[in-house]
Amino acid sequence: MHPECKYCDNPMPPANMYGDIVCSRCGAEWADARIMVEDEGDEPFYFDDED
Repeated sequence: MHPECKYCDNPMPPANMYGDIVCSRCGAEWADARIMVEDEGDEPFYFDDED
């Protein structure tokens, strides 16, 4: 899992703007905008065995 901004889906780390922690893309307050999102592509892919 990784944090993202719930407003713009930005997976990049937040920025420090004049002492406030905000989304580095849209500028939303990080405490309100941060959500945890499942990582994509980390799940194993299983092939069905056809006999």
